Amino acid sequence: MLKINVVEYNATWVDHFLQIRQGLDCALADFLPHDAYDIQHVGSTSVPGLAAKPIIDIDIIVPSTLIMEATQALTSHGYTYAYERGGIDRMVFRYNAHKLDSGGSTATEDGTPRRAVYLNKSDGAALANHLAFRDVLRQDDRLRDEYAELKKALSKEEHASIGAYGAKKQAFIIRVLRQSGLPGDEIDRILNKPVRRVDAKILQELKRSQGK
Repeated sequence: MLKINVVEYNATWVDHFLQIRQGLDCALADFLPHDAYDIQHVGSTSVPGLAAKPIIDIDIIVPSTLIMEATQALTSHGYTYAYERGGIDRMVFRYNAHKLDSGGSTATEDGTPRRAVYLNKSDGAALANHLAFRDVLRQDDRLRDEYAELKKALSKEEHASIGAYGAKKQAFIIRVLRQSGLPGDEIDRILNKPVRRVDAKILQELKRSQGK
């Protein structure tokens, strides 16, 4: 079972993001033109005043045609691709210097905050979700505080997985997305979680092996 560590907002999270971004910028610049990518601080640590797991969430944004180059940049600069079963249109990379702890409940080997790095297509549903949710909470203190209380309550429970923890926040996330100003069809696209090509292939092979 997974325990989630939710702590009060720490203003140094912004500084840690900037330091991590600098390293990622150097890595990506070895493989991509500088104007071909963007690096965004997302997730709860990107919202001033919001309690959060002490994990810095980062979205790297590239055109879909440059996903391979961005992947090479990350894997050659201290990151490992981590297949996200059932995830939507993004790729997750783990930082090799830190052991995996999705709940953020243990100290890292070097004392710096944990990080979760996501490689996103510029038109991806996962990216749209992260940016819309972040921007609403940055602008609405009431929703920000409500989200903090929800996470604190969930941190008192044990969860089967990080996905199970996320599922318990889904109703709130949907409500925030409805207030984000995104078109209804875009929200539907986010909530439907587009299946990646690799997932479609796995599902096809699974059905074939089961004789369906």
